[in-house]
Amino acid sequence: MARQLWRPATESDGIPLDVLCTFMNNLTEWREEHLRHVGVPSNFQQDWDFVSAVTACASDATYHIMWIILFNALDDFGIREVNDLVRTGSPGNTSPNHAQIEGIKKKFSEEALHGALRIAGLAGVLTTNGYLRLDSAVMHVSCIQAGTLLARLGRPEVQNCIAGLEQYAYAYEECLEQAQEIRRVYASATAGQLDLGHMASVVPRPGPGPFSGVEGGMSVDTGMGGLNGHGMDPQQQQQQSPYLASPHGHALGVGVGVVPGMEGLYAPPGHNGFA
Repeated sequence: MARQLWRPATESDGIPLDVLCTFMNNLTEWREEHLRHVGVPSNFQQDWDFVSAVTACASDATYHIMWIILFNALDDFGIREVNDLVRTGSPGNTSPNHAQIEGIKKKFSEEALHGALRIAGLAGVLTTNGYLRLDSAVMHVSCIQAGTLLARLGRPEVQNCIAGLEQYAYAYEECLEQAQEIRRVYASATAGQLDLGHMASVVPRPGPGPFSGVEGGMSVDTGMGGLNGHGMDPQQQQQQSPYLASPHGHALGVGVGVVPGMEGLYAPPGHNGFA
């Protein structure tokens, strides 16, 4: 990806369609073969300590951030075949494989959004357990990238990434500024000021404001409103699964309570996470 994306020819001409297809196929194959072994498992029945939890979350996020990087590159540079048409004065949608190109763009958009939501969910788990106060920044870049994308799209789930960065700020002061910048981008997006380029045609517009609902098979808990800060009363919360179902067969907690197996490791409110 680094060799293909960050070179002058790509910046000036766009990303070749066949290169995008190769990235897409390779990432899909890697996910099917490896992610279940190194990422966060679908259940937390075993006892998880700090190192196990952070390591699995970081490995999981490292995969999903690849889709976000590719989305950003597509948005910045576009697809070479479309750019070539535009340079000749023809509309980009006159390409004979226009439907295929839009389908590929939509695939990258969906995977990037799923990846950002996944990372936001993982950040929520770690933040709820107070782990990011102890973590040596292995989720730092993931929180920034996922949070920035969610903010650009006006997605309220960005609050998990903001909260994670704010918890990181106990050890890394610059994280507070990064959280504030993401909050600013989110406010602009929800006000209708979307900052999108080549991917604007396949990205849904943000709704009227923060909400709780279901998107792409993932339960959304924005942590806003409600009697307990999660949009529901305590009795409702006990009935809700602490996991998020994922289109890729994952399951994860998003800070709705404490991850099973981590109860003894939870840092209570006001506790700094250290024994």
